[in-house]
Amino acid sequence: AATGAVYVAYGPQEHAALDKLADAHGAHAAESLNSGGAVEARCRLPGLAARGATRGLHVRREVTVEPWCVPIAWALHARANGAELLLGQEVIGAAFDQQTWTLELRQRRGERAGAASALRARVLVNC
Repeated sequence: AATGAVYVAYGPQEHAALDKLADAHGAHAAESLNSGGAVEARCRLPGLAARGATRGLHVRREVTVEPWCVPIAWALHARANGAELLLGQEVIGAAFDQQTWTLELRQRRGERAGAASALRARVLVNC
């Protein structure tokens, strides 16, 4: 399947950002860039018509990842391998004694908001 990222501009200031993005790919990547007007961007992504897109840049063979996808994947992988997920916890202190981590935690929300606790673990995944 073909991959690609479509970057969209909504006015002249964002046109300049698209130009910088195209320049960042360099001359060696020119064959993978396709800069076009709003009409082409709207053809690729019809939902853009109602949002007022004025220009688009399609970068073939590039994938843009939503920033939360990676930490969510880490958390799901850790959980699938036996980890316990602790959500809504703020780490307020940490120590490592060459074998075990000790974390000081504070509950960030809920009826126990502000309550402190400690956790000891050999392996941690912080997402």
